[in-house]
Amino acid sequence: MAVYKLLSQSPAQLTQLSLDQKLTAVGFNSGNLLFEEAVRAQIEGEEISRAQIRDIDPASTLVMCLANYISPSDRAADAIAGLCKEIESRKLEKLVLVGVGAQQDGFEFGFPDIPKEIQYFTRLVSERTTSIGVRGYFTADLLSSWGIKNVKVIGCPSVYQPMPDGPFDEAGDNAPSRIAIGCTLTGHFRDSLSRLLGLAVASDAAYIAQTERFPFLEMHAFESHYYSLQCKHDVLDQWFKRRAKIFFDVNEWVEYYRQHVDFYVSSRFHGVVAALYAGVPSLPMVFDSRTRELVEFFGMPYIFLKDVDQFADFGQLYRLADFSAFFAALPHKRASYHQFLKENGLTLHGAMSEAARPGQVTDDCGAMSVRLKTLASYVDLVEAGVWSSAMLRDKVATLFNHDRSRAQRAEHNV
Repeated sequence: MAVYKLLSQSPAQLTQLSLDQKLTAVGFNSGNLLFEEAVRAQIEGEEISRAQIRDIDPASTLVMCLANYISPSDRAADAIAGLCKEIESRKLEKLVLVGVGAQQDGFEFGFPDIPKEIQYFTRLVSERTTSIGVRGYFTADLLSSWGIKNVKVIGCPSVYQPMPDGPFDEAGDNAPSRIAIGCTLTGHFRDSLSRLLGLAVASDAAYIAQTERFPFLEMHAFESHYYSLQCKHDVLDQWFKRRAKIFFDVNEWVEYYRQHVDFYVSSRFHGVVAALYAGVPSLPMVFDSRTRELVEFFGMPYIFLKDVDQFADFGQLYRLADFSAFFAALPHKRASYHQFLKENGLTLHGAMSEAARPGQVTDDCGAMSVRLKTLASYVDLVEAGVWSSAMLRDKVATLFNHDRSRAQRAEHNV
């Protein structure tokens, strides 16, 4: 039976649109392009828009890219309620959700309060699918609390696209000269972002936007989101105007990294993935449950965004960009993702159809490996005098606390 992929507009369709129209078309985040381009490249099937759902055969399979719909947002609830109505009215029999992530400020805040419309839709999908593919274990645990057990942790499909095979197992000690950064619009970390932006201006770093309109259209909105105690407002304002960029073509995005960037620091997960495509060392900054569950599942190095002001320069951050655990675990995770697609009756495109051989690193071993490497980098920071011993104890407790709480929840669910 036919397979249909519910996707937004392709990059070719975006070229004639204004910036505002482009952002709307990609779900208000250009990072979604990497997610959708991966699904477009990996899974065989016909692309359709939301309006075309009413025309497909009820016996068909509908693949949906709804990465961030599990959110407390009323806007998300309204959108999902409309989609749910269309699916039910068409009586679609087979649904597949790929790379779903729940949104919360952090693991320590527990599960978010999700609107009933979103919970209903997720249960509907659960009844009409073999398994729901989620980004990480936080989301899997949330769905389990709703009674949804047919869940598989797969991460994000964008990570399974072709990329250089571990060209930077260790970033080394040489400080990079060409820096790029990216931030997430949030009022929770203004002081930390102040430090990061101050470093960026001093280094004349590039700023890679993904959701921001203000560097291009709405400069008056700038002050309500970003500021820096380390440089005057007009200096920061001019830096944004001169160095801010946004991409709506993945190839152009990756090529910019290749040609102009030695190191990328960001709270934007898909900005980090684009850097991986280019073979550029990067360091994710975790600020919520979505980013943390993704980087931990894949074994990526990371710091917490709230801790960025503890670093003196980009050289110290660069030394943490060790992706050896990530690349060691990647073949196993890719093979697991391919198995998820197969179990849901989906076929991989052409060259993607040769499933990667499982690596020798299991999910749990990969996660432990990256924690040990992160711990070693923490010790280096203490020895360098950047952190105190008390700060190290706090970081170690945070690093391993999620595994403990996850194990307790798993024991409770048995």
